[in-house]
Amino acid sequence: MTNAEHRRESELTRSELNTQKWVCLFATKHYRGRSRELARRVGNHVFKIVVGKQFDGDGREIEVGVLKVPAYKVLVALFHIWESRGKPLDWVTSSLYELADVMDRRWGGSLAKELKDQLRSLRDIPIQWIGFFYRGEDRYISILEDQPLRFIKVKFLTTKKAGREIECRFMFKFDERILENLLLGYTKPVRLDVISKLSEIATLVYCHVDVVMADKTEYTRRSRELFEDLGLTSKRYKYPSWRKAALERVIDELVGKPLTTGILNEISLRPTKDRKDFNVRFVKEPFRRPVSQKSDAEVRELVEEMERVLGVGDKNRGFYITIARNCPAELIRAALKDTVEEERSGRITGSKAQFFGYWIQYLAAKRGIDLGLKSSFGELLDTG
Repeated sequence: MTNAEHRRESELTRSELNTQKWVCLFATKHYRGRSRELARRVGNHVFKIVVGKQFDGDGREIEVGVLKVPAYKVLVALFHIWESRGKPLDWVTSSLYELADVMDRRWGGSLAKELKDQLRSLRDIPIQWIGFFYRGEDRYISILEDQPLRFIKVKFLTTKKAGREIECRFMFKFDERILENLLLGYTKPVRLDVISKLSEIATLVYCHVDVVMADKTEYTRRSRELFEDLGLTSKRYKYPSWRKAALERVIDELVGKPLTTGILNEISLRPTKDRKDFNVRFVKEPFRRPVSQKSDAEVRELVEEMERVLGVGDKNRGFYITIARNCPAELIRAALKDTVEEERSGRITGSKAQFFGYWIQYLAAKRGIDLGLKSSFGELLDTG
């Protein structure tokens, strides 16, 4: 397989969903603080993330730094490498060369230092998820105020080349809570091929819109609220003119880019009625759903096959019928085979049907196939 073919096969990886929903915890290079606090209100609940604060040996709280957007791109690349190794529970060995290749970055000495710095920040900077940390299709919530999370553990491996010591290989392992979510399927597809080429603000906008527009074709937000969603709190962005200028640059980067569920074919700015802000409107063209050529008998056969492998349930049958009608038979059977292998290896801790639901979504998205699902998999399946 050529490098180009490899990248086409690897466009989509899966990101842990807490990280994907809260991509705003990664700041831009203009952020000068040594820590960050981000909060959102949902109903009567306030959820907060604190980045870069920890206690020293004397019990005093100190600030140790913040995560930035380049570190997010490296994190998604690590998710990709982990998947390509078969989703191991233990350490994964890789190299800075592989990391650069996965991110489609041109190799050079300065890039090696940059990647090592980002790996260290993912290892060293603590995150407190205060009030929530969703795991396993929202089945329970943990409070991690006293248990800061660091995305990875990492070890750099020193080797000798031409008499010189170099550090190009490394080993990494995800925090157990991140790893648990990945194995439970609490994830979302991410297009690494797109985000690796975007500027920092465009990356934040793209990832936010990709989540919000997963089930809709249009989305409108006032620029002030959008920048709050993205964690863009610089003083300059208090002014609508600065927000407008930043968004105009983003529009040039993002129009025509593929999301995981369609093409982002329009972004427009319009003054609000009070003329004090701008509305940002995003329009997506969904991927076309293939016209089913299957007969009723073929659909019934595929449904029965899914029931044999995954189990029967009141909710499941409707899901199986939708998949059978809208997904190629060979893709369904490949996903069933993968599900059986994952179960045999002991890597499925929830239900087989739930794992299959997320996996078939992943495989379909790689081919640009709309499965015609209007609800989340957790609502569609019996997961007990």
